[in-house]
Amino acid sequence: MSAPLFSVLGPLVVRGPNDAVVPDFGRMQTRLLAGLLLNSDRPWTAEQLIDLLWDDDDDTANMQALQAHVSRLRAKLRRALGDLVVLEHTSQGYRLLRPADSLDLERFRRLRGGDLTELGQACALWRGNCLSNLPSSVRTELGAPRLDQERLEAVRAYAAATRAAGDPAAGLGQLETVVAANPLDEPTHAELMISLAAAGRQAEAHATFAAIRERLGEELGVDPGPQLVAAHQRVLTAYEVTAEPSWQGIRPPVTTLIGRENALATLSELLTDGRLITITGPGGAGKTSLALHGLHTYAEDTGIAVVALAMSSLASKQELVSALAATLEVSAPSQEALLVRIRAVFDKRRAVLLLDNAEHLLEPVIELIDDLLRSCPGLTVLTTSQQALRMPGEQAWPLPPLPLPSPDDEHSPTIELFRTRAREADRTVDLSDVAAIARICRRVDGLPLALELAAARVRALSVSQIADRLSGDLSLLGPGLRTGDPRHRQLYATIAWSYDLLDPTEQSVLDQISVFRGGFSPEAAEFVVDVPTDVLNVLIELIDKSLVVVYDDGPNRRYRLLSTVREFAAGKLVERGIELEVLRRHFDWRHRKAMELDAMTEFLVRVREARAYTPYLADNVEMIRFGIAQGRYPEVIEMILALLDVWMVHPGYTSQAFEWLTELEPHLPMCSTQTRVLALSYRAEFASGLIGLLEVLPMQERAWEAAREAPDAELGADRKNGILNSLIRLNNRMLRPTPDEQIAELLALSATHDGDNGWSAQRLVALAWLARGQYEELLAFLLNPHTHRSASRGWLGDYYGISGLCHIALGAEQRAYPHVDRLRSLVGQTNSPLGTLGEINRLASLLLAMGQPDEALTAMESLAAKLPGTISDVDRFGILQIPCAESLRRTGQLKLALESLRTAFRAGNGTQYYEPQVSGVLLTAAIAHNLGDRDNAQRLSGLWTTIAENCNLAVPVQFRDVARLLDIDEMPHTAGSAWDPRKIQESIDLAEAWVVDELS
Repeated sequence: MSAPLFSVLGPLVVRGPNDAVVPDFGRMQTRLLAGLLLNSDRPWTAEQLIDLLWDDDDDTANMQALQAHVSRLRAKLRRALGDLVVLEHTSQGYRLLRPADSLDLERFRRLRGGDLTELGQACALWRGNCLSNLPSSVRTELGAPRLDQERLEAVRAYAAATRAAGDPAAGLGQLETVVAANPLDEPTHAELMISLAAAGRQAEAHATFAAIRERLGEELGVDPGPQLVAAHQRVLTAYEVTAEPSWQGIRPPVTTLIGRENALATLSELLTDGRLITITGPGGAGKTSLALHGLHTYAEDTGIAVVALAMSSLASKQELVSALAATLEVSAPSQEALLVRIRAVFDKRRAVLLLDNAEHLLEPVIELIDDLLRSCPGLTVLTTSQQALRMPGEQAWPLPPLPLPSPDDEHSPTIELFRTRAREADRTVDLSDVAAIARICRRVDGLPLALELAAARVRALSVSQIADRLSGDLSLLGPGLRTGDPRHRQLYATIAWSYDLLDPTEQSVLDQISVFRGGFSPEAAEFVVDVPTDVLNVLIELIDKSLVVVYDDGPNRRYRLLSTVREFAAGKLVERGIELEVLRRHFDWRHRKAMELDAMTEFLVRVREARAYTPYLADNVEMIRFGIAQGRYPEVIEMILALLDVWMVHPGYTSQAFEWLTELEPHLPMCSTQTRVLALSYRAEFASGLIGLLEVLPMQERAWEAAREAPDAELGADRKNGILNSLIRLNNRMLRPTPDEQIAELLALSATHDGDNGWSAQRLVALAWLARGQYEELLAFLLNPHTHRSASRGWLGDYYGISGLCHIALGAEQRAYPHVDRLRSLVGQTNSPLGTLGEINRLASLLLAMGQPDEALTAMESLAAKLPGTISDVDRFGILQIPCAESLRRTGQLKLALESLRTAFRAGNGTQYYEPQVSGVLLTAAIAHNLGDRDNAQRLSGLWTTIAENCNLAVPVQFRDVARLLDIDEMPHTAGSAWDPRKIQESIDLAEAWVVDELS
């Protein structure tokens, strides 16, 4: 049977035709929908709905506001359910037209009158109190309390029917659920007592009577009523009390266990297959809750007895034996006699013994377990401990925290746990901010205890406020519940318990590794930690005691601390008075690792290592700030520069690096020549993605002036080449003519080596000459074997594309055809979106230059599929839209060509990346000419000609058809001495304005 579209038997839920839950409707629409559903036998007048939605003194209540909410609800229902549901407004009022049996309340009432199976199905439809996500005043007005009573009556009827059918246990689940929700309802408690006794659980039946009798006296000041007393008498007289209780000792928590379904299944398997199981894990991971809930299910499924002993308050073997004997309700005059009695109890039956929190009494626990397992073949022992017992036959099972959610993963078990506990603390809390809840979950490392403590704070703070406060420290997670183990009422008390069990050396190591905010390697710990023993062996002990987490990082293993443990240990480090000393060693380690990364000569190896820096980013940032505060400016600057690749492959960090280098600029005279020059150059590189290129240009020129003046012995040709590369690359993007002497200097520097800066320089020279139209000189340069070897290192796509364009420009079109095939085979092999984009652009340009616009369009459309993302994700400057526009223009699709140009201009707005945009000006003039707008065609072509003369530009080979159409000289008339970015931008803006006007 498919789920109903509307569910009111619990929180109000709406499901689509595919059973997917429709997201929250908002407070007012939820009230409105609830009213339309619960009183669907009559229309609602506008006045009645206003009374339902607003309080009497609410000034916002009026007909217009009601109509707005009705309209929003109608739209949401239409989007989710289509034509299945109609919110109708007639002269009589508002009503909801929906399919029959689409409301769970209807199904409940229909099934309730059926046979035993259908009655059970009716009870199972309830998920809590009716409309439990609405305020009590609204629930009362809609009659929800009366419906809750219908549920109680149905559950009691089902329990009586299952007893009559000889299966009293079948109705217990429903009875226990409603009793927990109605702790003072006497008739339902009476039914529960009778069913428990009939199922052979007389001890629990008596306990149920005692519990409600106590609650009635404390909360209402009354004694149990006649129905309850009669039920108790029936239990006493009609059912025989069993001699051996099925559960003794601490009971499972009344709260549900969330997010541990797989763990419960694993625990059941371990209990079935083994005799000694230890659940290990950090404090607050939920070991006790898992053990108790798992044992409860296991005992119900198997009938095996459970004895559960809490050990946190025990201090010796004598106390351990005495506490176990008291739980089993046996006594004897001596410890040895007690052990004999305990063995006798377990020897007579199959049972599971739970020893909870065994880590502080490991030796006594090991002795007791060894004794009992040898003497009692039907006994299984389950322990919870922060470290394994290391006994023969032990199955040690580590329980990690709950998995961390992504920011939008609202179905994560971690988020579900927080939401459930938050609703238990405050039923009216707003839990719609999934991203904030995810932040909380990640901040506390998914520890269930920490999540429950954080959730309890919704009584005083919103979810976003809790997330913001936890972003600092964890002091917000103070005292929690008033019941349960005292250690579990406060997070730091739990960690302090674990910490106090460590020896002094282990405590010292834990304190010192707290300076690592992210992951750390064994070598890092050995460098930073100062103790008179082997650090790695101590780390292994801390791992065994669940205080250090191990994770795989490629072929190696790394360590980290849970944030809760790290903050506690950091506080202890401050108390020791050695924090500054440890931080200095940590700074030295991070500086050393940065310099090792910078020393790697292979670019791809450096990038791979830089990507692997993710776990250490927080530590690098922290140590840079520490170094600045300590005045260690040269080392900090070296560190920032050495981590260039790290900043580049981790989005968002380039802006941080730019800010640091700006802040540290006054301290550059303290640095070596190489560090000082590279700091100027890298600052300009970082700035290019943050501020306008016109502002970056003087930074790049200053860096080149400093590099040019530096002796080769102090800077090196490769570094100089890289800095001049950056300047000329910026010139090319902004159409600023590069002086011939700088190009000659770049070629001379690049000829000295074959590294990354060498091939990049060769490419930049080729691009500069192509833009100028120096085709003969360029072709000779490209045919040089050294240039071809350089291209194979990183710019083969540009090499073939530029070579083909040169051949066409010089009248040898046939020689360009092989380059088309080579380009087709290259596209997508670089694994770089921008590299692939450039290859597609070159291929399309070649096809256009050959007079094949249809082929160019087909190539762009088919090969763009190789981009890891859509074109709009990677085509930040509209590069590919330019050949697309020309291909469309030549095939007569002028409207689409204009659309491409508009996209190109918009993509380039604010970038000051003039190279593709100026080509757009030329194409705009051509389209104006095609449309018969000769005045604007002449005006726009004049703008292009002026830019070409001022910037020493030739008409791109692929746009020669445009030049012939507009009667424009393909080569510039001047040497490009009047570069004016303001005029370039004005021309681009005018072309864009004409395109926009024409499209509108």
